[in-house]
Amino acid sequence: MHTSTGGSLLDEREFLAELAQLEQGMTTRRRTPLAPATTDAVAPEVEHAEPSLGWRLAALAIFVFFVGVGAAGAAVVFHEQVARILAIW
Repeated sequence: MHTSTGGSLLDEREFLAELAQLEQGMTTRRRTPLAPATTDAVAPEVEHAEPSLGWRLAALAIFVFFVGVGAAGAAVVFHEQVARILAIW
């Protein structure tokens, strides 16, 4: 295995030749699009409905639940420090 200790790969002629060959292959083998692009097609307008109060409250409850789970997990992991803080308090 040949390892080069000095200089940059960009200075080597072999590397530049491989890079040029790679770029040549990428430009000659372009993929055709799956669907033809049309310029006169317009995306339909989508109405965005506001979430109801029930969904907002459910999202808030889930968020608070996971914050509590995270805090409980941290208390379990750092139980010695939590005990010391509670003893001082």
